[in-house]
Amino acid sequence: MSRVLTLCSAAAVLAATGAFAQMSRGSHSAPNPCACMEQGLGLPTEKKCFPAAYNAPASIAVSCGWDFNISASFIYWHTSQEGLDFAFVAPTLAPPATPTPGAVQYSDFDYQPGFQVAIGYNTNYDDWVGWAEYTWLHQTELTSAVTPPLLPSGAAGTWGGSDWFVAGGVAQAGGAASARWKMHLDMLDVFFSRPYYQGTQLTVAPYAGLRALWIRQTFTVNLVNTVSPLSPRAKTGSNSWALGPAAGVKGHWMLGKGFRFEGNATGALLYTDYTSIRWKQSLVNSSGPTARTDDVGTVRSMAQLGVGVGYGSYLYCQKYYIDFSARYDFNYLWNQNVMRPFVSELAGRENDVGDLSLHGLTLNARFDF
Repeated sequence: MSRVLTLCSAAAVLAATGAFAQMSRGSHSAPNPCACMEQGLGLPTEKKCFPAAYNAPASIAVSCGWDFNISASFIYWHTSQEGLDFAFVAPTLAPPATPTPGAVQYSDFDYQPGFQVAIGYNTNYDDWVGWAEYTWLHQTELTSAVTPPLLPSGAAGTWGGSDWFVAGGVAQAGGAASARWKMHLDMLDVFFSRPYYQGTQLTVAPYAGLRALWIRQTFTVNLVNTVSPLSPRAKTGSNSWALGPAAGVKGHWMLGKGFRFEGNATGALLYTDYTSIRWKQSLVNSSGPTARTDDVGTVRSMAQLGVGVGYGSYLYCQKYYIDFSARYDFNYLWNQNVMRPFVSELAGRENDVGDLSLHGLTLNARFDF
């Protein structure tokens, strides 16, 4: 009797095992391509197929495509740099005479247009993505100052001088002053990242790579001398290239229907070589003294921060993807104005190396195929 019970139990176990295997095979049928998850646009809460401690990939994944993407941005950034004041008049106090007020003329800064272009690729290796981005911003700022504030007597004041001049006294009495700052910035980034879901409606994309940066700038100061018909001019410039590691993180908070809040932060540490720092002082239509130094190497840091909104959507059963975003970006580059301390050292003075800052609107359009 016991043998019969044992055989019956074994047969029941085998039957249950076969039924479970049949159910498992039936539950893994191929999904409809049009019903697959739209990666990068929010993780569906009804799908519990992701194991614990695994960050589901959030990279944009088009079906039956090359997994490339291209993007273009219009940037409208305000650019400014410390240490670009160019004329001054020192205050005087000589009792019983009436004191003379002092003044300093600073350069005017404004928003200037530029652009960014990028190309990216989804490697399909653990959902890693890579991209290269080029930034172009070339701008010129002009500032004119006729006279400093009026004297207490009501007479027009005169600029007492400018720190951008070194040799001779031709710049010691300027009636009108003007300055032109010309700055060309070119930047190339190559980054790799693996975007992932941190929550059902939050994606995070840490990234790292290399950054190359080229900055060429000149600062020209003109004064109209009130003592003689001579008009002195000082022109200072610097050229540099930089290369180093950069890393950061992007975040997308999905609001639904393809809309999102977004933010990004980047830091870079760049070896910078100033291939030339030069200065020339002259009178109109005449030559003057010059100075120059080459190949000054150092390390400079750079930080970026941006916040904005965006919209993205898959098209034609996930064969394509389009994305639009508007973001306000901040960029800060430490110790970029090497022109000012260079001139100051020629004149036996001291000045700090000024920082360069850029901030403004970035409008981006992206297409995945």
